Amino acid sequence: MKKRLLAAAVAAMITLSAASVFAAPNVETNGDVKLHYRWNTEDGAADKEGGKFWLRLNVKAQLDDKTDAYLRFAHQKLTGDNVGADFNQEYSNYDEDSATSLDRFGVVYKNSGWTYNLGRQGATVGALATLFSTEGYMGIRMGAVEGLSVTGKSGVTDIKFIGGRLWDDRENKEDKVYALQASYSPAKDWTVGAIVGKYNYADATKDDTNHWAVNTAYTVGKATYLAEYTKSNADNNDTAYALGATYAFDKKNSAYAFYSRVEANGDMGGGWTDFDNNQKGLYLGYDYVIDKDTTFSLFYKDMTYISGEKKDKDNTSFRTTVTYKF
Repeated sequence: MKKRLLAAAVAAMITLSAASVFAAPNVETNGDVKLHYRWNTEDGAADKEGGKFWLRLNVKAQLDDKTDAYLRFAHQKLTGDNVGADFNQEYSNYDEDSATSLDRFGVVYKNSGWTYNLGRQGATVGALATLFSTEGYMGIRMGAVEGLSVTGKSGVTDIKFIGGRLWDDRENKEDKVYALQASYSPAKDWTVGAIVGKYNYADATKDDTNHWAVNTAYTVGKATYLAEYTKSNADNNDTAYALGATYAFDKKNSAYAFYSRVEANGDMGGGWTDFDNNQKGLYLGYDYVIDKDTTFSLFYKDMTYISGEKKDKDNTSFRTTVTYKF
């Protein structure tokens, strides 16, 4: 019964979104195209390299003064050794080297400074996304949350909530994620925050985990320093942290450097961190703004496995990306 009700609700939401695109007087479209290439090396494994083309198209239709319907179409194509996929290569409806999906849709309602998003959406938990992040992925079984997110401000405190289940087509296989975040500025150029969260596994052989985190950011001149620490109630390998800095040389050139250590049970779901689960090491990046719509990016990471059969083995990745926004 629950499955049928959910299917009906999802179908209604898609119908509403699609109808809005054609019927509403205010329809907006935007998105981006990414051209990417990477070179990966890992101890004990063959070096791999390959390219990636990624298109994301967003459509938003205004239903009334406070309500919008939205959807997103995404397509990704890999070349070379088919590395760096942002979709699930094991999903039967996708090829190993390509995927196409309508993977975001829902309704956004805004009132009195609060925003409510009901639908299939990407989610980020944590100021540095150390705990959970699916914004960089597409398609089924890649962390999209079917549920509700709420953002707003209570006094001087920014509040963010996300709750729902991860999008999956397999019977009784939907993990669930819940998180409440709060942050505020105690002084000029300072921000501090805290998070509590819970991750429920559909797999009965895995124990659900509770999470908490604290984070801070400080801006001085052209630099911003950031840090986040999180811990779960897992029996072992239960902590994660990231710290680093971003620096804007001028309007066109910026860079960042971060060190992270994310233990196997330190993030939510054991792999949804924006860093590397069960690894520690350095992230380095550089961005050059070619024009208002186009950015060229370089990225390098040097990581080491913390535990398991790959313990103490190193892996590196060097990546180049051109992003065009429209």
